[in-house]
Amino acid sequence: MTDLIHHEPQSFRQLQEAGLPDAFLVAVKAGVFPSGESICAFPGALVALCLNSVGLRRVRETAALNVLVDIFMSKKAMRVLTGDTPSVLGSGLEELMRFVPSLRSDGVNVVLGVFRALCILGGDADEAAEATKPLPPDPPAAQTAETTAPGAAGAADSGAGGAAVAGSPAPPAAQPMDTDAAASSDAAPSEQAAGQPDVGLAAQAAGTEQVAGDRAAAEGMDLDVQQVPAAAQHAAADPVVAPPAAAAAPAPAATSQQERELERQRQQAEDDRLSAIAKRVLAESLQQVAAKKDEETDVEAFLPLALTAASRMLEPLLANAETSRLFVEHGGADLLLKLYKLPRLTTLFNFSSASHSLLSVFRALSGAHGTAIAAKSKDAVAQQVAVLLPMAEEVGPVCVPTLPADVRDKYSKQVLVVQGLVALTSAVARNVTAMLPQVSMGDPPLLASMGKLERIVLAQAAASDPWKQARDAAKKAAAAAESSAAAPGGDSTTAEAAAPGAGAAAADDVAAEAADVDAAGDEDMEGPAAEQPADRAAPEAPGAAAATAGSSNGKQKRTPEDTAYDALSYLLTSLRTFYMGTAKAIHTPVRRREETVTAPTAPMKAAALNLALLLVGNLQLRPWQQQQQQQQGLGPAEVSEAQPLEAAAGGSSS
Repeated sequence: MTDLIHHEPQSFRQLQEAGLPDAFLVAVKAGVFPSGESICAFPGALVALCLNSVGLRRVRETAALNVLVDIFMSKKAMRVLTGDTPSVLGSGLEELMRFVPSLRSDGVNVVLGVFRALCILGGDADEAAEATKPLPPDPPAAQTAETTAPGAAGAADSGAGGAAVAGSPAPPAAQPMDTDAAASSDAAPSEQAAGQPDVGLAAQAAGTEQVAGDRAAAEGMDLDVQQVPAAAQHAAADPVVAPPAAAAAPAPAATSQQERELERQRQQAEDDRLSAIAKRVLAESLQQVAAKKDEETDVEAFLPLALTAASRMLEPLLANAETSRLFVEHGGADLLLKLYKLPRLTTLFNFSSASHSLLSVFRALSGAHGTAIAAKSKDAVAQQVAVLLPMAEEVGPVCVPTLPADVRDKYSKQVLVVQGLVALTSAVARNVTAMLPQVSMGDPPLLASMGKLERIVLAQAAASDPWKQARDAAKKAAAAAESSAAAPGGDSTTAEAAAPGAGAAAADDVAAEAADVDAAGDEDMEGPAAEQPADRAAPEAPGAAAATAGSSNGKQKRTPEDTAYDALSYLLTSLRTFYMGTAKAIHTPVRRREETVTAPTAPMKAAALNLALLLVGNLQLRPWQQQQQQQQGLGPAEVSEAQPLEAAAGGSSS
């Protein structure tokens, strides 16, 4: 169907008479077949239908684009939305909105609806409450039914003019078509002229050609026929009758302007009606998602797949400046920043390639909307840092993996929320100089809060290192026991007996070392892990990624303890990446710019000062102990024991 319409546009009338476009739209409303080819062919088919005004109106009346919400809510569709399929779908939608601008607003709303549906499924309470509100009112279907019937046939012949009339909310008798109005205006002078036989008789009696010429000119200009007899009566005495006739010329111009204004109002009313249909259908879909969200199973496994596919679909769409603008103005960036906070989103989302798609989307948004994206991402990070910081202070410098399960999981989840948002903000900070005043000013500045959080997390990571080392040793011992049991000639009985012993001994070592860390954390803080905390956490991210890749084959699964440990490492790595992005934005405001010498601005100076203070704080050996003693109200004698070490650290930093 798509190829036929593109190669033979005049065949649309025959296809419409055969009912093919309507049958296609009905099939789309029933659901697109879950295959990559059918999903990717869907936008191109809509482009072909919208080449005709009748097809465009039918596409909008059926709200065909709303099928995207059903696609991204389908588990069967997620099996085929892999590889390049989401990007191809996004390119097709971008082409549709580019060639059919009247669908751009509805298309952006549907894309936003896809992410809203995913937020509802992920447990976002605000989006769920918004979806359960009363539906918008129905469009005036009774009026449109009277106007579409006569307008459809006219639209097939007259093109866009017929489509505009078909959508007019008023009865056809009160709003005639342009062709009818033109015919009436042309027939009126003839009828009136027919009722004035004196004009022709006077011209013949005078025997002059001037009167006939004046009358012909008057009829050609659509002048008021009542002025013609007066001109004919004075034709013999004064043949110059053109000035009185020309005075009535503005009347047809005013009538034409009124008709154009009336036509514009009809088109606007039709556009509002079709937009109302699309909004109501989308609201109904979101309401259904909200009603069934608690009945869905395997949401933790489905959400990362759906978010990855939706993000990859979104990236080509944002290449269009107008589409990107509408997406940001309608709250698209706020929806994306909500994703990491979804209660039902698994913590493994941060460790997978699914999160990389969101980074690409924010890089695309920051190019054209840098100031708005910088402000929104900064606010989101600041809000979640303010939530995590008291939790980190309450947990203290302990081995996080050995905490009680409920405390550990809740804390790890919040750490990963902050890590994901910091990673998104880093992608913006590298490309947008507007991020500098956002992170370096305020009370307190975001960089200062990040530095305070980083020092606490560094202490927790250092306290968790012995647990990690003991766990790695236990895994190696278990792997060696399994390999010796599988080797030819090996004593499987001995190996099986030795493996549990090795595992128990390793587990005892883990518990013992964790207890030692919790009981005497100050002594462990003086070890190598405390002396070089920054160098310890950076290499852990690749190792955690490798562990994630290894766990996908089913041989090893990431345990909650592993997630808690890797969450600390990922957060520290993301924080340092954000610092580097901020530092680069200070001296390189625009990438690939010409070398120019400019004085540093106030935001640049503030950002540099905050980074310097942050570095000084990290160079202190015992920032946690000093802060804890001050909170406990210890006297100068008790606090003075830590002063020599801090003074030495300050001297080395200077």
